[in-house]
Amino acid sequence: MASESRTVIRVGAGADLLIAVTKFIAAYVSGSSAMFADGAHSLVDTGDAAEAN
Repeated sequence: MASESRTVIRVGAGADLLIAVTKFIAAYVSGSSAMFADGAHSLVDTGDAAEAN
């Protein structure tokens, strides 16, 4: 059971990282500071998931 939980956390962290990268690219392309901030928020979510692991 514990290994299944870790797997779910790792998949979630990977998804959060992919979302963060996508938002940073969108921020770069659009010049949107709001999208950059949202990318930073997603990056923090990635760190939270990694810490939970």
